[in-house]
Amino acid sequence: MKANAVPTDSSPFPSLSRDDQTITFIANSISNVFCPPLVGLMTLLLIGGLVSSASGWFWLTLFAITTLALPSAYILLLVHSGKVSDIHLPFRSERIRPLCFMLLTTTTVALAARWYNAPNLVLLIGYATVIQTVLVLLITLRWKISLHCLAAAELATICLYVFGLPALLSVFMVFVIAWSRLYLHRHTFYQTVVGSLLGVLIIWFVVQYQ
Repeated sequence: MKANAVPTDSSPFPSLSRDDQTITFIANSISNVFCPPLVGLMTLLLIGGLVSSASGWFWLTLFAITTLALPSAYILLLVHSGKVSDIHLPFRSERIRPLCFMLLTTTTVALAARWYNAPNLVLLIGYATVIQTVLVLLITLRWKISLHCLAAAELATICLYVFGLPALLSVFMVFVIAWSRLYLHRHTFYQTVVGSLLGVLIIWFVVQYQ
């Protein structure tokens, strides 16, 4: 039985040993706590603390609603209607509609932020989110990458950009999240690597050319 299979009796992982159940529980907890919407929220809170202005918090709140809350609500609606299997969208085909929806919302708010001269760090998040969504959508048409690793790598790259070497712990978390996705058989090794590298490259590109 795979670690992410749906159990059929009272035990959460009935065919696993006690040690395996503990490790699987830890891996599931990591994947849930560091899912892309929550990591995105952590990123916005970090940027909000750095910007520390009423204008900055206004735009970050708008980003949280349009790039995190609305897409998450849409995914929950798809889960409720049985059109996707779970909130982590394990199958490539299940990711297309949510990504198209997110592209619409993120592009709209990023253009508005640019038009109304939002703070530079807010614009960085806006550009990164739009570029990320476009690239992930194009890749997803043919292949699946780890969105968990992508989001975590983006946050780690921003932390390194802002804080330097003291932020190395955030890089370690990328490896921990990648391990959880691999252990749960939700991704291959290369899917986690490509997701992580894409997250780093997106932030680097935006910082260089904003």
